[in-house]
Amino acid sequence: MATPSISNPYRTLAAYALRKQPGVIPESSILEAEKRAKQVCGSDPPLLTKFLNFYTDVEPHIQVTDEDTERAEKLLRCIWRGEAEEGWKPSPGSYQHFKGSLYTVYSVALLLQGPKEEKAVVYESTEGTFVRPLREWAELVLWPDGEYHPRFKRQ
Repeated sequence: MATPSISNPYRTLAAYALRKQPGVIPESSILEAEKRAKQVCGSDPPLLTKFLNFYTDVEPHIQVTDEDTERAEKLLRCIWRGEAEEGWKPSPGSYQHFKGSLYTVYSVALLLQGPKEEKAVVYESTEGTFVRPLREWAELVLWPDGEYHPRFKRQ
């Protein structure tokens, strides 16, 4: 089974709700999906039904597969559990990568790449010390349990 990485789950949710390909979703729709997902996730499941009820401009001629529905529901559950936000706040300690390896986080640092700067996580394993941009650290990915979680989970 492939392990897709989702850099912006709200793009996926907007694409699902609007029945469009993720690549053609405008930024305004992504922001709206984020707002609506957070409103819906303040309540109890079933999340997907409540999320879709917020959308009125659905284009029914585009086919949505059962896999799309399952993926959207899993993303909403991850957001509902609060894990989507936790990934953005790493602190020193032990973390598990979605592929199973354990890592120790030391700090969040400022990564300078030419004129661009961004936050990054400094961590190590038995294989060495690594620096990963925070946006990659916090990506939601499909774990072996079949649910979406941040790429790294606190142990």
